Amino acid sequence: MRIEPATGDYEIDRQRHVRARQARMAAEVELLTTPLAQVWELRDERLRALLRHARERSPWHRERLAGLGDDLEALPTMTKQDLMANWDGIVTDPRLTLAAANRHLERTAETGEPSYVLGDYTVVASGGSSGLRTVMALDFEGFLHHHLAYARAGVWRLRQSPPAAEPAVVAAIYATNPVHVSAALARCFSTDRYRNHLFSAARPVGELAAALQALQPTHLATYPSLLHLLARRARAGALRLRLRRITTHGETLTDEIRAEAEEVFGVTPENGWGTTETAPLAYTDGVNPGLVLCEDKTVIEPVDAANRPVPPGQRAAKVLVTNVVNRLLPLIRYEVADQVTFQDRPNPGPWTGRLIEPVHGRQDEGFEYGDGAVVHPFTFRAVLGEQPLLAEYQVVQTPDGADVRVCTLGDLDLDGLARRLESALAEAGLPAPKVTLRRVDGLDRHGETGKLRRFVPL
Repeated sequence: MRIEPATGDYEIDRQRHVRARQARMAAEVELLTTPLAQVWELRDERLRALLRHARERSPWHRERLAGLGDDLEALPTMTKQDLMANWDGIVTDPRLTLAAANRHLERTAETGEPSYVLGDYTVVASGGSSGLRTVMALDFEGFLHHHLAYARAGVWRLRQSPPAAEPAVVAAIYATNPVHVSAALARCFSTDRYRNHLFSAARPVGELAAALQALQPTHLATYPSLLHLLARRARAGALRLRLRRITTHGETLTDEIRAEAEEVFGVTPENGWGTTETAPLAYTDGVNPGLVLCEDKTVIEPVDAANRPVPPGQRAAKVLVTNVVNRLLPLIRYEVADQVTFQDRPNPGPWTGRLIEPVHGRQDEGFEYGDGAVVHPFTFRAVLGEQPLLAEYQVVQTPDGADVRVCTLGDLDLDGLARRLESALAEAGLPAPKVTLRRVDGLDRHGETGKLRRFVPL
């Protein structure tokens, strides 16, 4: 695709992306139902081109991949630490350095205004809410594909339903500064027919509810933890919305949150899985439980802690992701600590990508104790998720158990709940566990993204 030259005016330049989206969308929607073998042919062609480009333009990859072919499983893996420690050697345009990227991000954080770097590139940062902050650079195609992977799912659904008379009004409750990819995408691809209204997820939920009540959006996009709080307000009669679509990203969408939102708003929440670095990895199709992989844009390898392949039906400790549509900062077998289970049955359709179970959080959210006991977050979720009077919670590890901070909707038996959690921890292998529960008015969210870190290890 030929990219129109940049003018330096962001509002003019972003229209290049908007026009490219319009030109590509029909083909992107078709890819959702294209036979998987054909999709893999496209993906593998992109993979070979990525590897060639990385060897030619990236000093770091050139050295690591020397003497190796294109068999992905034979190539070395890379981590977030590798990315940030070797950024200048990984990027394929030597004009762009990590120092320059960070200066751009500092200006963006100060002004709140998006802009392209070197005419065509988008630079964003992860919030660091789950650990190491990362800086990601995407070329024109990479940023476009990041948007298309999610947007095509919505367009596909629209084609299955009667056309809406009114334009979509989208309330996106994530970050509002385009330092973060959610805000950068929303600002870039907003149109008169699909206008994005950004709200900070770090705002008090009462303020958010009032803003939504005034806006009356048709589409709501937010974190599952915030959807849960908004649904509770709607159930209490403090929020009335007529939504056509709900999408969630960035956190685990539990069965409890999905069911409550569906009951209150009359809409089944859709869920996406991805990271700032890797772009979208999977999305719900509205038919099958679980998510469908974006097979044309990434290669996703489920592996155990030692990077050995994990078969379908078995939960992987992490995944290795190769993004085949962004050549500016090549991620080749990049470690993502999300725990994923590939389903061991063929996808019955309508989409053709392989199915995975709902993503069950991150391996690095688990609590490791001094005696060798390892407690997975589900040990807490299994108990806390059953409490109808529990609006929100955060679990902070202590040397011999956990300190659980809770927001309640009524008179919750904290002592009894603490004893249940202690029993669950004992069954998980932690000797003589101690759990305290504290009622709080609100939980601290990440200052920039508004994301809630549900489990905080020592």
